[in-house]
Amino acid sequence: MVHHTRLDTAMAPAGLMRAALSEAHHWVTHRTAFQKRLIDQPLMRTVLADLALDLEGSLALGLHMARATDGKRPEDRAFARIGVALAKYLSNKLCPQVVVEAMEVLGGSGYVEESTLPLLYREAPLNGIWEGSGNIICLDALRTLAKQPLSNDGLTEELEAGAEFYPGYRAALENYRQAWPRLPDESLARAFIEHTALLLTASVLVRTAPAEIAEAFILTRLSGQRGRTPGAAVGLNAASVLSRLSS
Repeated sequence: MVHHTRLDTAMAPAGLMRAALSEAHHWVTHRTAFQKRLIDQPLMRTVLADLALDLEGSLALGLHMARATDGKRPEDRAFARIGVALAKYLSNKLCPQVVVEAMEVLGGSGYVEESTLPLLYREAPLNGIWEGSGNIICLDALRTLAKQPLSNDGLTEELEAGAEFYPGYRAALENYRQAWPRLPDESLARAFIEHTALLLTASVLVRTAPAEIAEAFILTRLSGQRGRTPGAAVGLNAASVLSRLSS
């Protein structure tokens, strides 16, 4: 029961991110500054595209884990046990940041209660707390990998499944193997879980998403071409990412 509820809390952030980005995208499409629509301002496009990649990854990983949870094979269910934890951790850490950046796009209009965004902002942290906060999820994931060989095998198989598609992903997978030749001690649990979840997300995207989305995710999340804040991405093709946000 807890596992299925945890899947809910892994999926919910994608809906919150989508709602927030829809509000932001509508605003920038109809608002002008410096004789240009905001959506035509290069920096605004980079910020929105960077946020949209968080949505793309969270949604793709969540749906992938839902399919695994419904799988009939013991291997599928064992993989789901670890994969749902990874999805819950990463998506919920990203969600508040995406929502607050969307609020910032609207400025003061996004802060006041007449906007939808304050409601989304209050909701954004909740799913990260429900059914296991960040530390609990990370420690539970380490225990699962240590005590359930099928979960470990399933995760390895899923990570390797993306390696045939993009050289950038293969390089990232090799870097991951070198960085984590064995399970870390508890003090490094968050670093390990974040790295693993990002790599798993990329593996899912290269198999299910358009090439431009997968390539942009690998470039900005796995190759070090992104800073600490949304929009601090290097080499991001905003147009190809934003075309899906507007659909």
